Amino acid sequence: MRKSTSLLNFTDTHRLINSGLGYAGHFDEDHVPHIRIDYIICSPNLLPTTSEVFCSLSPDHCSVRVKWTIKRKLLGQRKKK
Repeated sequence: MRKSTSLLNFTDTHRLINSGLGYAGHFDEDHVPHIRIDYIICSPNLLPTTSEVFCSLSPDHCSVRVKWTIKRKLLGQRKKK
């Protein structure tokens, strides 16, 4: 998956702000994930600030948590010259 899908202008939050692979599923015998199965994408109105993968022994895949900042635009206002 690319960092951004140009047609819809959505962004893959993990790839935008992290350098790791973001693996969250398909565990080996040591419970280490080996594929990326979860993607969280956001619109241009959101700026991801953190993206983390949390793994435990109980579920069949890891949890993914993302925090965003909302980009606020003032609608109807023009820049003053």
